[in-house]
Amino acid sequence: MGTVIGMRHGGDVTIAGDRRVSVDGSVRSNDHRHVVEVRGIGIGITGRPGDIRSFRDRLDEQLRTYEHRGAGTVRATVLEQLLGNLADRFDVACLAVAPDNDGTPRLLRCGEDGGCTDEPMASIGSGAAVAIGQLEAIDSDTVDPTTLVDLLGAVAERDAGTNDRIDLWSASSGLTTADNEGKTD
Repeated sequence: MGTVIGMRHGGDVTIAGDRRVSVDGSVRSNDHRHVVEVRGIGIGITGRPGDIRSFRDRLDEQLRTYEHRGAGTVRATVLEQLLGNLADRFDVACLAVAPDNDGTPRLLRCGEDGGCTDEPMASIGSGAAVAIGQLEAIDSDTVDPTTLVDLLGAVAERDAGTNDRIDLWSASSGLTTADNEGKTD
């Protein structure tokens, strides 16, 4: 399934996810991006690959429609409604980053049931239980992308559904990929 984590730190929000896809305990791919950018919005998605693809495509359509209406920047309250409806429809969970009304980036967590919350930190996917305990132990004042890459590496050691190929998205720098040593490109 893969694991996606997210954390607010300082004035930024970063989400990170591995690239493993496992179905019924069998690894299907080690190169599936769970963290992507859709029309400038960072989003991490877990679920079945076909459902993830459908969710992402439908979100792109809805955001394109929003842009064509001239409604401006998609704020967290609008994104929360879109994500909740789509997560429920496509049976996926997601973490996403969008600004609130004053421009501060927010971390949204939406479950497969469509329920969404604004969180300081969150994890979804096969390694979520391991990851959330480690996230809670981190001082958010000292977090940088390397911290989250290291954390997912530790999750990968304990969860067969997670691997150590990591993609990151942050409100300040967009989408990057980290190698196994935590270096980003």
